Amino acid sequence: MDNKLGWGVIGTGRIAGLQVRDLLESGLNPVAVGSRTAQTAEKFAAEHGILRAHPSYGELVNDPEVDIVYVATPHPLHMENALAAIEAGK
Repeated sequence: MDNKLGWGVIGTGRIAGLQVRDLLESGLNPVAVGSRTAQTAEKFAAEHGILRAHPSYGELVNDPEVDIVYVATPHPLHMENALAAIEAGK
C-alpha cells in the first residue's frame, strides 16, 4: 500500500475525527478536510493536525493533493458527496 496517497475528509463531525485518528494510527496521510464553513474546517484541521482546511466540499474534492476521499457527512448526503469525489477523479 502506498502511504504517500493523500486522504481528504468531507465533514467534521465525530466520525470524521475517529477516521482521521485511524488513518494516522495506520501510517496513512490525511492532508485536507472540507466543511460547509471555513471556521469549522479550520478548527477541525487544527485539532487533528491536518494542513489544509477547505470551506466547501467542492474545494476539497478538487484539491490536487487529495487522492482519496472519506465521506463523513450525514448518510443522506453520502451519494451526492461520493459522486462529486468521483467526478473530480478521486
